[in-house]
Amino acid sequence: MRFIVVSDIYGYPLHMDWLREYGAIEFLFLGDLCDRPNLSGPDLHSYLFKQRGLECVASRLSRFPRDELHGLGFSAGGTALWRAAGEGMHLERLVCVSSTRLRYERTRLAIPTHTFWGECDPHRPDEEWCRSIPNHSQVYPGLGHSFYHQASGVPSAAHQADLIRVLTD
Repeated sequence: MRFIVVSDIYGYPLHMDWLREYGAIEFLFLGDLCDRPNLSGPDLHSYLFKQRGLECVASRLSRFPRDELHGLGFSAGGTALWRAAGEGMHLERLVCVSSTRLRYERTRLAIPTHTFWGECDPHRPDEEWCRSIPNHSQVYPGLGHSFYHQASGVPSAAHQADLIRVLTD
């Protein structure tokens, strides 16, 4: 099994060692994917969503080799993978974590999709979107947008278990 993991605008999660026993991982930083490796945080967010940088990222991702590739994206990284899959990127499945910009997507992908949200994230899609666009959606009570990285920069053990379950099921 191969995993393509696309970071959020800050480069989180910091490492994916916990996923390595399930397959090969290619970890990609959004800034590198849009040829702006020196941008991060709000500057990268602005470039992605106001200057068409997300289109560049999705185009680059859509040209990945066709393999048994499983996508995992965090925040804007999940949105980029969703767009790439819509443009023809071949994925076996896609898991998006706190990818709140997905609330603007209106087309269900032709692959299994699973989304994870923090209940307290004010930008997460509404319940209707979560029922109709992804195949599965899970909300973590009492958590905010960045629940997927703790002070250590990686998801908690419980969140890792959920991600492993949906990626390898």
